[in-house]
Amino acid sequence: MTDSPVRQIVTSTDEALQTIREALGRLRYGTITLTVHDAKIVQLDITEKRRFTA
Repeated sequence: MTDSPVRQIVTSTDEALQTIREALGRLRYGTITLTVHDAKIVQLDITEKRRFTA
C-alpha cells in the first residue's frame, strides 16, 4: 500500500474536480479521500492498494 499525495495548488472548484477526475483515471484499486472546510475542497488524499500473488 502506498500513499500518493497530490501536491498541487487548486484555485477553483472546476480545477479541483479536474484533479479528482485525473486521480480517478490513474487509480486502479484504492481510495480517494476529500477533506472539505467551509464547503471548499482543501485536501485530496490518494491511497493505492497493490496486491501480489504468492
